[in-house]
Amino acid sequence: MTSEEFKFIKPGEVRTRIAPSPTGYLHLGLARTALFNYLFSKKHEGSFVLRIEDTDLERSSLESEQDIIENLKWLGLEWNEGPDIEGKYGPYRQTQRTDIYRKYIEKLIAEDKAYYCFCSEQDLEAKDNIKCHKDWLLIIPANAPIWTKQPLKNIWLKANRR
Repeated sequence: MTSEEFKFIKPGEVRTRIAPSPTGYLHLGLARTALFNYLFSKKHEGSFVLRIEDTDLERSSLESEQDIIENLKWLGLEWNEGPDIEGKYGPYRQTQRTDIYRKYIEKLIAEDKAYYCFCSEQDLEAKDNIKCHKDWLLIIPANAPIWTKQPLKNIWLKANRR
C-alpha cells in the first residue's frame, strides 16, 4: 500500500495493539505482529497498546507475562498504554475487565437481547449449540465469573443473521 492510500488517516488517530496470551515465552509470530503494529502506529503518530489476554487461567502465568514484556522491550517496542502504563482505556489485563463486561452483559439481558440458557449440561453436550439455538450466539457463562473453568455455555446473544 502506498502513502496515498492512507491519506485519510489523521495524525494521532491510529490505535494499534498487541494482545499476547501469557501462556509461554514470546514467539516470533507475536514479535512480528507487535513490530508491524508498533511501526504503523508510530508512522501515524498514534498509540500502541499492550493488552494482556490472560483469560486462560490454567495456562497463564506471571512468569510468561514478564518474559513477554521484557522481550518486547528488548526489541525496542514502547507502548503508550498497558498493564504498566495506565491510560484512559484500562485496565489492560482482560481478567481485570470483568466488571466492564458484566455491565454490558446485564444491559443486553435487560433489553432482551441476550438470555440465560437453562439447558442441562447433558442437553448442551448432546446438541450442536448453534443448530439448537440457530438464532442465538453464545457469549458467557451465567451466574459465574466470566473466566472460570466452566464451559462458556449459559448465556446466548441474539445474532442478527440477515
